[in-house]
Amino acid sequence: MKRKILFLIIILAVAFSAGVALKTKAGVGDSGSGWLWGGSEEAPDGTINGNETGVGWISMNSTNCDTNNSGAIDASDTGPAGCPPIGTIVADYGVNIPVGGGNVSGYAWNENLGWIDFNPAGPYPTVATGDDYPFSVQRSGNELRGWARIIGIQTELAAGNSGNWEGWIRMHSDPDDAVSFGVDVTKMDGTGANPTRAWSDELGWIDFSRASIIVPKTLKICEDSCASGFVRDGTNISMIAGDTKDLVACYTSTACLDPAPGVANNVTNTAAWTETNAPDDAVSLAALAPNLQRVTADNAGKSEQVDVDYDPGTGNINVNFTVDVANNILKVCYGGCVGGTKIDGGILNMEVGDTENLNACYGPQAGCTGGADVTNNASTTWNDTNVPADSVSFSAKGVIDANNIGIETVDVSYDPGTGDIGVNFNANVTGPVGSNWQEVAP
Repeated sequence: MKRKILFLIIILAVAFSAGVALKTKAGVGDSGSGWLWGGSEEAPDGTINGNETGVGWISMNSTNCDTNNSGAIDASDTGPAGCPPIGTIVADYGVNIPVGGGNVSGYAWNENLGWIDFNPAGPYPTVATGDDYPFSVQRSGNELRGWARIIGIQTELAAGNSGNWEGWIRMHSDPDDAVSFGVDVTKMDGTGANPTRAWSDELGWIDFSRASIIVPKTLKICEDSCASGFVRDGTNISMIAGDTKDLVACYTSTACLDPAPGVANNVTNTAAWTETNAPDDAVSLAALAPNLQRVTADNAGKSEQVDVDYDPGTGNINVNFTVDVANNILKVCYGGCVGGTKIDGGILNMEVGDTENLNACYGPQAGCTGGADVTNNASTTWNDTNVPADSVSFSAKGVIDANNIGIETVDVSYDPGTGDIGVNFNANVTGPVGSNWQEVAP
């Protein structure tokens, strides 16, 4: 193994020393972090101490050594022993592993072999059992499948200088293989305690357990706090005119589920909040302390987008949400604004001597499924018409008394500040139980 690798390094020395021109993604934008290890030991002492042969360390991200992402190793970098000396120029690179399923992309770096491409073009190798994963590296559940490739070996293969090596690295066996192996991302915890390996026919096992996946931070709009679990960016928020909602801007790696929702990830006061006023002036914004932004719904029947911009120092991030201010309606409910029976536009059946409590409800909900209870509001009126008969009266707002047999129209009105809204229903009063009249339940 050692002889083969030394031979290969001699062949590729010129190519690696000159560098390989690659378009790489900035390390801070990639989720792969830490190191892979490929190699075996001359003396099987179980520690990495210099008696190893093989590939060696493979860096998943330029920030492993260039920890401040400055593009060069300087005195403020805190990388481990073995990183290049101060003054060394470091290219931006990294491997990006998606949080869910999908394609892995980007490049890793090894000082002996150079760049390793996690999204190489095909055609991909064939194996004796038939490969079930003939594609570049992908994440499927918690497994990495498919093929990565060492670019320097690929280049030398095309030039006829690779000794027939091709540079492919296989992430996972398929069900027909005699030996089962594969990279399990749950074991990529940076400790090396739970080996999880890919395979190269030319270089042997490559262990991923000393690497880890860092979920990048993104800007989120959360309701109430960064730990509420209620993500509001990219959504349509329904509000009622006059209502308020308190939101926060969070620069975080979670979906508004920060375990410690302190000020650290709350960037509400340093983000820019802008209402578009297009097409309508539906809402207004006001900054509140500490670290809250209050959205007030001003005008019913209108809709407006709110943009939030934040620059964490690596470029501006924009997210937005839309507020729909609903047209509210007035309803009269028997049994409460939530779970009651809608009476207006219908008939309330009562018996002489009965008293019922009704609710005036104001909101966008259909039926008695929500809304503000405005029964006793100063601008709410309850009027029995006394036409055609004085069948009912009100002893208090919402409290209707059945006085005499007959049918009477009842008018209810409410002014939310934008104009009077009126509804009505018919009160049908029958004789008391035991008379010739049959009781009809309301």
